[in-house]
Parts: sequence; structure tokens; C-alpha cells
Amino acid sequence: MFKCDSPWRNLLHIELSRYTLNGRVADLGGSIKSEYTRFLNGDHAIEIVNMDENTNPDFSFDLEKPLALESGAYDGVLCINTLEHIFDYKNLLSEINRILKNDGTLILAVPFLVQIH
Repeated sequence: MFKCDSPWRNLLHIELSRYTLNGRVADLGGSIKSEYTRFLNGDHAIEIVNMDENTNPDFSFDLEKPLALESGAYDGVLCINTLEHIFDYKNLLSEINRILKNDGTLILAVPFLVQIH
């Protein structure tokens, strides 16, 4: 069904295909080139949040700082292969909680089992 060179990505794609997200979705650390978003089901509008301008973000923010995004504005948040790069991960998780609607969905994936890579 999903064919990719990376077993991790294949598993990620399989898991993402089980989710349905509707509405406004923030992709923290994502990119216009991120292939994983095509595996999500639902009627969603993905907004990319990344400080790297090469990713063609909708919002250019440092994820280590408070996000200049409206509280409770997002139906979903994707944080795929990003959290392991964030030193103050507790702050980012708090910000995710703040921008998500009360019944919002967080899809989080962290691929590495070591603290530093």
C-alpha cells in the first residue's frame, strides 16, 4: 500500500491514514514538500509553521518561542519529526495545547529513541 525506502516513514504513513482531520490544521515544523500530509483523511486546510523560509511556510515562527497564533483556533496540529529538535519541548507542548480547540486533535511523531542525534 505505502512504498517508501524508510520503514519508519512507511509506518508513519500507515498510521496517518487512520486519522481524519477536518478544518484548520497547523503543521509545526512542516514543509510544502512534506509528503505525510497526503495520507491524512478529511477536509482540512493545512497551515505550515516553520522558521525556515525554504519550506514555504504560511507562518514563519521559531518553535522555541511563544507562537503568534490565535488561541483555540486550530482543529488539529501536526508535529511530525519536529519535537526532538526542540530544546524547550514543554513550552511547545503548552503552545500546542493553547492553539488547539478544546476538542482538537494533536498528531505527534518522534522518530528517535536517543536524546541527542
